[in-house]
Amino acid sequence: MATAKKTETTTVLNDALSATQELVLGAAEQTQTLVLKTYKSLLDGAGKLDLPAVPGLADVYQVRADMFEGMYEFGSALLENQRAFTRKALEAAASAQN
Repeated sequence: MATAKKTETTTVLNDALSATQELVLGAAEQTQTLVLKTYKSLLDGAGKLDLPAVPGLADVYQVRADMFEGMYEFGSALLENQRAFTRKALEAAASAQN
């Protein structure tokens, strides 16, 4: 009976956590979409202005894009490292309970 109650509680918590994560991810995506639309609108407006060309601007963008790619790769590796650590910590906790 205790196991059934624990499983039911775990299921409820997992469902609530999943729903919350979906809401957060959805809100983040909506915010990103709004920011990108605003950014594009600003760039489109600026493109209609008669502004002098900025030498090397394309090169600056490429350097920054490369930097961001590198940062995201590092972040991904760091997240995977943390995931592996958490799995090991959970395995150790499970072993201690047996």
